[in-house]
Parts: sequence; C-alpha cells; structure tokens
Amino acid sequence: RPADVAHHEHARRHFAVREAVTLFTEVERARRARAQRKAVAFPVDPVLAERILLRIPLQLTGDQRAAVEALWQRLAGPAAMGVLLQGDVGTGKTAVAIAAALAVLARGGTVAFLAPTELLAEQHAGVVQRWLAGSDVRVVLCTASQRDADFAAPGPQLVFGTHALFAGELVLPRLRLVIVDEQHRFGVAQRMALVHKGDNPHVLVM
Repeated sequence: RPADVAHHEHARRHFAVREAVTLFTEVERARRARAQRKAVAFPVDPVLAERILLRIPLQLTGDQRAAVEALWQRLAGPAAMGVLLQGDVGTGKTAVAIAAALAVLARGGTVAFLAPTELLAEQHAGVVQRWLAGSDVRVVLCTASQRDADFAAPGPQLVFGTHALFAGELVLPRLRLVIVDEQHRFGVAQRMALVHKGDNPHVLVM
C-alpha cells in the first residue's frame, strides 16, 4: 500500500531488481553446469580454415570473419558451445553459421539447421548445396512435406528442417551442432527437444 507515486516506484524497482537477480543467478548456474559437461571438440587448423572459407563464395566482412573465428575457437572445446549470433537482416549470419557447421562436418558430424518456415529451410538447403557441390557432405531436408534421406546413413550430413526436426521418432546420429535461425520464433522447450537428440551438442542460435 504505497503512500504515494514515489513510494510505488521505489517498490516496483525493488521487486524488479530481485526478479532480475533471481533470473541471472539461474542463467549463470546453467552456464556453469554446461561448462562442466564435456563435448566433442572440433578444432580448426589453418589448413581446414582455408578449405572452409573456399567453400563459401562470399567475401566475408571483418565482422563476419571475427564471428567465424570466435565460433571456431568455441567449437575447439572443451565444453559445448552455446552462442547467440546477432545481426540485422542481410548481414550474412547464415554464411557465418555455415562456416561453423563446416568445422563439424569436416570431421564426420551431423549438423541440424532449424528454420522457422519450410520456404526458408528449402532456400537455405538449395544455396548451401551449391556451395558444397562435390564435397562428401550430404545436404538434406526435413520438413512436414519433405524428408530427403535416411539420417542413419554414414558420413557428414547437414540437415535443414523446420518443426519436423522435433518429431519424437526422428533420430539424428552423430548430432554435434544445432543451429537455430530466428531463434525467437521457437520456444525454449522446442529448441531443447532438438538439442536433446544429440549428446551435449554445440548450439548456435541466431
């Protein structure tokens, strides 16, 4: 029962700070717990870095190159990467994400790339398939209307999909990296349903 507006504002700020402290304490607890869990490491040496960048037919900007190198560093372990990649529309986040994915694919892992719509998943798959033409990587689709492949097949595979990737019966062997495009379009439980299909995979949300 605040006596006046100033008293009310003081109380509001008090409870807002308490709520924020609780939230960030939990976030930090989760971060520390994640840091304790070992993950498969994917180091990128200069030779592999050059191979990866040759597969991306774009001249990366300084910011893009810095982001790529930061992601490679995190993929080298020892803990699983959990990173938010932020940028405006058209800044080339997808190219950065694919450069990270290729570090995993080069060592035979599976990468799941979650998109919010079938159209976007198809567009991404079509572009990246051209980038990786002639490589050993299988680029496949998994949407409500299209499922390209048997995911149990050996070898590196990059799976572009939508909510269909959450399906309980869907198995993604060797899932080492989960990429979530437009992560705000998905709920926490949905994202975790995909992450839990792997054994503590690295995670990149955009």
